[in-house]
Amino acid sequence: MKVFVYGSLMKGMGNEHFLSADRFVCEAVTQEEFRMVSFKYFPGIFRCEEGSPVVGEVYEVSPGTLAELDRLESNGTFYKRELVEIETKGDEPFATTAWIYILINNLPGSEIVPDSDWKNFYKRANSCAS
Repeated sequence: MKVFVYGSLMKGMGNEHFLSADRFVCEAVTQEEFRMVSFKYFPGIFRCEEGSPVVGEVYEVSPGTLAELDRLESNGTFYKRELVEIETKGDEPFATTAWIYILINNLPGSEIVPDSDWKNFYKRANSCAS
């Protein structure tokens, strides 16, 4: 099964170890537009007409990993896992579907991530000025 991740599960981020036994497929973007928000250490997305495609990574995961991700993401409580259309990046991009975790409700106090690219946002927000 393919899973599209866009936050702390991506390479170089705090929860990447959850996917260490699974196969990285490629970088990708969602075909649908979402609004991404930051909860300081992790993001969430929700459907929004004024959103943008979400930047992330695709992994081929085992049923065991998917169950572990459902627990991590509080599937059904905080996030809801849904199938979405994505487009891969690279020399020969193609469209496919993948599971993604979408916020059930946005929380007050979250900060909008303008370009829906968590890695860039997180690095900018946590870098020290020289």
